[in-house]
Amino acid sequence: MGKWKDKALKVSILAVVVLLALLFLVLRGRSRSGWNGFPLRNRDEFRMELAIEKIRDIEMLTSAEYVGKAVKVGHKPRALGRRQDQICIVAKGRVRAGYDFSRDSVSVIIEDNVATVILPQPRVFDVTVNPSDWRVYDQVGGWTDKEIRPLLTDCRRRLYQDAVGSGILDRAKKSAQDQISVVLASLGFDEVRFATSVLPLPVPEAGL
Repeated sequence: MGKWKDKALKVSILAVVVLLALLFLVLRGRSRSGWNGFPLRNRDEFRMELAIEKIRDIEMLTSAEYVGKAVKVGHKPRALGRRQDQICIVAKGRVRAGYDFSRDSVSVIIEDNVATVILPQPRVFDVTVNPSDWRVYDQVGGWTDKEIRPLLTDCRRRLYQDAVGSGILDRAKKSAQDQISVVLASLGFDEVRFATSVLPLPVPEAGL
């Protein structure tokens, strides 16, 4: 009877040892697998896709604006005589710049819980000169709407050039980076870095 008890005790001890060994292997595998039991590679892929999705959810991001004035003087010859007709237009306008993440390419690289966001160049969305935002300050001769329209286009072109010269694209980039940093920090990244795509600047969508 004592022999059977000793044998049962040995079997019980062996079973406990086997269970402990299996538990150790399981815990060791989970510690190597990373976040929530996912392999590290799958974890980073999941977080990369989630980060890109969060950025794309922003869609149209107007991150900088410029408001200014442009002056355009137009001339045209008269049908009779040597004197030219002349007109002077002063136009106020607004320039908007930023990103359209519903169309612009954006990628995210994750390494050691640091997210590096590769953004395209920011774009100028539009240059707006409303009908109430321009005035004729000097006019000699008659001018039709058809003749004035190209002068207003020149005003928009000048406003665009002034906005770019004032650094609107740099401001748009910096503001967008600040907003994206806040969004990605909520996903638990230790740091968010940025790089800029080497692709050329998008063609302005202002009809220039």
